[in-house]
Amino acid sequence: MAGPVVEWKGLRVKVLSYDLLAVFASLFVGNPEHYAVQQRNGSYWRVCEPLTLDLVAAHLEGRVTLGTYLLDSESCCAFAVFDADSGDGLEKLVVNWAKLRQILR
Repeated sequence: MAGPVVEWKGLRVKVLSYDLLAVFASLFVGNPEHYAVQQRNGSYWRVCEPLTLDLVAAHLEGRVTLGTYLLDSESCCAFAVFDADSGDGLEKLVVNWAKLRQILR
């Protein structure tokens, strides 16, 4: 199956295969039946439609910012996400990772 194609400097480039997108989505999308789209003001609006691989590709290519719901249909979660967009965000994430590591030992 062919993958998404984007234009870059006048060239049409295949970025990702749908197979790779499907693997990514299976790992990082808990509930593909709905998702959220970031608005210009930074807020997110819920979309009650299935998340498509084309939307996943657009997100990974930086064309749209999406949020997915981590709870699956049985209200279980396989992972957590920590988002830190501030200038010192990486440092804060490293500190929190170290704290979690100590707790989980």
